[in-house]
Amino acid sequence: MRKNMKIAESAARVKAFLLDVFFGFFLPSVLIQVLFSVSFRDQETANFLSGMIILLTMLIYWIFIPVFGNGQTFGKLMLHLKIVDLSGKHLKVGQLVKRNLAYVITAINSVKRGKLVLDENGLLDHDRVCNTTVVNIHE
Repeated sequence: MRKNMKIAESAARVKAFLLDVFFGFFLPSVLIQVLFSVSFRDQETANFLSGMIILLTMLIYWIFIPVFGNGQTFGKLMLHLKIVDLSGKHLKVGQLVKRNLAYVITAINSVKRGKLVLDENGLLDHDRVCNTTVVNIHE
């Protein structure tokens, strides 16, 4: 991570995450479900296909967009944040898969403590697991 980058505050990260849940899960899920419910007579087929497309949409949004979009999802872009590798390397697909799976660790620990728990370096659990963090890009 470059020295001139400031780690994002937890409130900004939560806001970006909520925007990302909207853009990367809720909105596409609703649109796909509506489209498939009117397009297929067989509800079982519609549910299966829409589920697969929603999963694909989530993979693209949460993994490939940040890898090829300079560490930014739409939520992070809107709040002038980005995901960076702590060693300064380019983000990798496997790293972001691991990061997204590790959100579960952050969620469990946050629920247990009743708040987001940042370490002394401003990192959350999923940041430490994947050697990443979220920084402000317009300070």
